[in-house]
Amino acid sequence: MKSSQGMTLSFFPISTQDFEFEVSRKRYKERESREHFPGCQLYRLPLERESPGSRKYEPFWITFESHAGWESFHCRPHDNPYLTCEYLFGRLKKTCVRQLSQGEYRLPVDGEFRQRKIDFVIAKHQLGQQMVWLDPFFLKSENEFGFLADFRFRPYPNIKHSVETLKLSLALNREGKRNTDFYSSRFFKLQDFVNRFRDKIFSIDEDISILNEMKDIGTQALEVKTYQFSSGRHSKSQFHGVKDHGPFERLNEEVKLHFLFRDDEVQFSRGLYRALRGDTYPRVFPGMRKMFGYQFDSSTVAGSVLPDFTLDAVENTISDVIRGSEPSRVVPLFVSPFDGFSDDTSLYYKIKHLCLRHKIPSQFVSIPLLRQRNQFKWALSNIGLQLFAKMGGIPWKVVPKTERCLIVGIGQAHSYTRGEIQKYYAYSVLTDASGMYRELRVLGNTDDEKNYLSAFARTLSDVFGTYYEQYDTFVVHTAFNIGRDEISAIRAAIDTTLSESNSDRNFVVMKFNDRNKFFAYATENNSMTPYESTYVQLSKNDYLVWYEGLQYHKPTIVDRIERPMHIKFIYSNRKLLNEDKTVLLQDALNLSGVNWRGFNAKSLPVSMYYATLVARFFKEFRKLNLDEPDIESLRPWFL
Repeated sequence: MKSSQGMTLSFFPISTQDFEFEVSRKRYKERESREHFPGCQLYRLPLERESPGSRKYEPFWITFESHAGWESFHCRPHDNPYLTCEYLFGRLKKTCVRQLSQGEYRLPVDGEFRQRKIDFVIAKHQLGQQMVWLDPFFLKSENEFGFLADFRFRPYPNIKHSVETLKLSLALNREGKRNTDFYSSRFFKLQDFVNRFRDKIFSIDEDISILNEMKDIGTQALEVKTYQFSSGRHSKSQFHGVKDHGPFERLNEEVKLHFLFRDDEVQFSRGLYRALRGDTYPRVFPGMRKMFGYQFDSSTVAGSVLPDFTLDAVENTISDVIRGSEPSRVVPLFVSPFDGFSDDTSLYYKIKHLCLRHKIPSQFVSIPLLRQRNQFKWALSNIGLQLFAKMGGIPWKVVPKTERCLIVGIGQAHSYTRGEIQKYYAYSVLTDASGMYRELRVLGNTDDEKNYLSAFARTLSDVFGTYYEQYDTFVVHTAFNIGRDEISAIRAAIDTTLSESNSDRNFVVMKFNDRNKFFAYATENNSMTPYESTYVQLSKNDYLVWYEGLQYHKPTIVDRIERPMHIKFIYSNRKLLNEDKTVLLQDALNLSGVNWRGFNAKSLPVSMYYATLVARFFKEFRKLNLDEPDIESLRPWFL
């Protein structure tokens, strides 16, 4: 792999890594709960101080206060890094109370998901406060304790999101456009924090201080994604690859595209038809035939007038459209009077649900978009791409590092009431390592947790069995918020497959989090933005990977670059070496390049992104009290 640029992790180490702190502890007994020991936490600690290499660990109830009858124990940082972080948090908290006024900082409150972050106010505005938070952390790759840090904007209660709040959060620049200086803007906020609070809170104990320089950390780089098109030809560009070489696989059957529109809006339908034919913006989109080989004319395209844009009118018309045809050979294209994601969302999802009941995908193009000529011009190629994929075509795939590898992306769409799960729903999005979409399969769908977990493990085991002869490696991609019980069910499914088949297959489970607490800066360049495909190893199994970033051939930023992806290896049935993990990271990065929702669409592995899209639909269906349709045999309708 290439060497990459120098990087500064958003992490302030502490001045010494060799110190002691005292706790009171009591040996844990089976079935004891926190209710019996309010204010205490359960941690594993060595029974004895001597012989560090052979110490036996046991669980203890721990408090930092003196407790009558409990043992006093002098901890060292590596006795239990989690406990050490808790100690550092407590010391910082006491320093804040002693050194700062109430308006300068904010402590976590009961019920917040994260309990160890402390916010420090660096600027106050009419709409809210700009803050930098500190969170104690053990950086395993460097064997150092310290504090992670990052910027955030906290709006005041009842303040709605707006252009102004997005500016204050640094998502937009001062002109209200996407902030291409996203990284450098955040970096300077951290510098502002250091200047304001260094003399007040960085000395958190007699012997321990927070250093005022963030941690420089080594990086490496994965390979740039390579796309494959017709006749095995390659390109580094999705759009130019399809345009110059043709899609990887054209339609293998005739599929009808059917426009549906109201009578007084026929001009918008005709305008969309001409644009998709390639007449309107040929330099931006040369047409469905030239791009995808789809015969876009009266032999394949038809239209119907809707008496009104209501569910009943749409249902009657759809029934007429598919009568006498195979549902798989029809894709309705709705020229809708509303923007489905901001205006009449209920009708949008009801029509989507209606089409799914008929086992047909559907496409919406809103009249508000068609009115905005410049915006529509740049959206046109993505509309064409989505249509082609929904018809059953394969626009492109990526060149994988692991051959004969099935990627199983697992998502959830649980239903909650007052924070409690009322219905359990999980599914898997199956692709191979080249990004070829295979199917969407429901793993569990019930209101009983025990039955749900049993079905989850059983159905996932069936997935492995179905594809057992086709693939040598099975990699499960999950989101970070998936629960321990589901992880256990994944392990059970793998164990079942291994035991039943005397398997020589490889199984790996990886977690992904694009909304994580880590950030880093490439301080060697003015934008401070890392190159795409750069990665940082945080521990033996934890990595940060930049799915977006500067391009090696074009280091000018034209859009806001998102934060890195946190990836964690949580299971493998075989020992994974660093080079094995690098290959799996490369395959996951490649999967971000086969998002057929758009050319250069959101940089997430499709195993995760497609699962997010499906979850959105099913949550909306449930809100509207709609039945859950059979979705397992459909093409990627969720694009």
